[in-house]
Amino acid sequence: ISLFAAEVKDQSDTIAQRLEKLKDEPSLTLDIDIEQAGKSVEKYTGLLERINEEITHEEGRLASYAALEQPTLLPVYMQEPDDFDQFIAVNVNRIKKQSKKIEKDLMVSYSRYQFSFKGHLKQIEQVEKYVMIQKRLEAMQKEQKAEQAS
Repeated sequence: ISLFAAEVKDQSDTIAQRLEKLKDEPSLTLDIDIEQAGKSVEKYTGLLERINEEITHEEGRLASYAALEQPTLLPVYMQEPDDFDQFIAVNVNRIKKQSKKIEKDLMVSYSRYQFSFKGHLKQIEQVEKYVMIQKRLEAMQKEQKAEQAS
């Protein structure tokens, strides 16, 4: 999950840097809220981190039960089994199911994010090419004017 968050942050920073460069181009008028995009990425990465923390917490809780060396009373919900081995098995299965569901949801959202990122990147590349062509045209026009003036 942390790798997803780091990659999303890097990609967002890449887009923001490229847009910042384009923002000052006189041949363009950009109506883009870079801050809002950054907030959206922060929200997404924050969600990823909270999921990671929740999984780590559950893992630590179950690991602490495994470390018990003497009979200990544990508070459990009424619907959970009284037998320790069954209690652990039920909780491990619950966490496995939750983890698989979370993994599936993360893969879907990550795939959508990647698709969106690639689309934004293609649009930026097209605008960058436009700017490059505009600069070449301006340079050629200046050359032509200079040749005509001489």
